[in-house]
Amino acid sequence: MNEVVICADPRFAVGAWMAIWSAFQSSGQSLSFNLLTTGADTAPIHKIQRLAKQAGIPLSIVPVDTRLIDHLPTTSRLPIHMYLRLLAPGLLGQLDRFLYLDADLLVRSSLLPLFAHLTEDKLAVGVRDYYYSDIAHGLKKTYRELGLDPNGPYVNSGVLVINARRWRDEDVTTQAVNYLQQNRATIAHPDQDALNAVFSGKLAEADLAWNVQVGAIRFFDRAGWPEEQMHLKLRRAELLSQAKIAHFIGPCKPWRDGLRVAYVKEYRKMIIASGWIPKWWAGPWTVSWLFSALRHAWRRRSQPSGKAIATSVVGQAS
Repeated sequence: MNEVVICADPRFAVGAWMAIWSAFQSSGQSLSFNLLTTGADTAPIHKIQRLAKQAGIPLSIVPVDTRLIDHLPTTSRLPIHMYLRLLAPGLLGQLDRFLYLDADLLVRSSLLPLFAHLTEDKLAVGVRDYYYSDIAHGLKKTYRELGLDPNGPYVNSGVLVINARRWRDEDVTTQAVNYLQQNRATIAHPDQDALNAVFSGKLAEADLAWNVQVGAIRFFDRAGWPEEQMHLKLRRAELLSQAKIAHFIGPCKPWRDGLRVAYVKEYRKMIIASGWIPKWWAGPWTVSWLFSALRHAWRRRSQPSGKAIATSVVGQAS
């Protein structure tokens, strides 16, 4: 059995459920799921448990005490639960490896080939972060400021195959926490920067289609494509139509927004098919979703262009 780990608080419960449901639908009975959460006794997490049981999806709920991580830096867009993934290998000591998935994505292909990318000499497998570079008017820190290897890949932490046994042997959690404490004044994406620093030289890369960062592509479409991202632009049409995993980074989350965003229509249909929205409520819920999406779109359009772009930039890793 291949293990999948997802971390979420109750606010991201629908996203966590959709990651579980879409992964199970794509890969069948070969997956078992573990949800690390700070709200195990809340109604949204109980709803996930109930739906998983009804669908025959193997799911373990793992409560996490935030006191283990509440000293780490957070922001309004990057809450404390982003650090749960740093604790996962220790909390799930029975697992030798697992696939970590963020709670804002849609799995569209069997995940089994992704597990095969991990070899014993690597700590993790990831996909390059689409957005990361030393651009965007100083809103991003440079590799040098972050203490990262400029010649190594900088991966997005939303989809990672983890060598959990080696992680524990090398105490990656402590290394990452030490990095965060030492660099809290300069880090741009706390857990992601820390993991990239610790993973340096021990990463394997998977194809861009395994983590199609929709928000980054939308940003470049609006703000312009920099020279260093031409390789991504060349594959734009393919990635927006043939993603293996669609990742809705940034503030636009598909359960409430995204009128013209790739894969959101597919996501909405799966919310209903998964049972999260009862079929008898599908019509009213769809109308409510449309009003919500229109409201978000109007707010973005009402913002000054500079502020709108800045909001998009700082939300990339959410």
